Amino acid sequence: MSTTQQPQLDSLTFEQSYEIWLHQKKLYNNSYQYLIGFENSLTQIAVKDGKIKSRKHYSYQTELDSVEWICEPNFERCLYTKQIDSLRKKEDRGLKNLMVQHMKEHTTTHFKSNFFNCWEEYDEFVGRHKLYAVEAISMGDLYKECKELLNRKLNESGSELRHSFTTNREGIICSCYAIQPYLSAHGDEFKEGFRIKYFEWNQD
Repeated sequence: MSTTQQPQLDSLTFEQSYEIWLHQKKLYNNSYQYLIGFENSLTQIAVKDGKIKSRKHYSYQTELDSVEWICEPNFERCLYTKQIDSLRKKEDRGLKNLMVQHMKEHTTTHFKSNFFNCWEEYDEFVGRHKLYAVEAISMGDLYKECKELLNRKLNESGSELRHSFTTNREGIICSCYAIQPYLSAHGDEFKEGFRIKYFEWNQD
């Protein structure tokens, strides 16, 4: 298994990175996994032979200024994440019944108030959760999204946008943003795009 992590690099162009991506995915049979997220929400997507095989989502919160991150809820409190792996290998009907019940739980007031938002999806169930997580998309889709962002020159008011593009050490896309020419009241940038936390090729 080849792992590509930080630090980010900004010396490669989008076109150079895309060529590296096309070459590498042939070597690894288009099989990989990556972690993407925004602030306290992380989604891991696994792809095998070009098909998305799983999507795992974890929402986090910090307590005060502690550096310790905790998942709400822990896995033992969610029947779906506790049983899904064994059921998907044994009984199709039981798996589907569990999935239906799980989705019902995720639309209740109790779920929303407690933010029970750690779950895993496999095979034909990938994409069933519609809230919170990053969409189940491939790295190829992210390259396409990035190209569209980089080609966007002006915002809706006609002002010029800035752009940011970085790769990891192996040249695979790491982050891509279109950045507005103004700041928020707190001095923060308004930007549209994504950042990949880590990426790794699978050699199975």
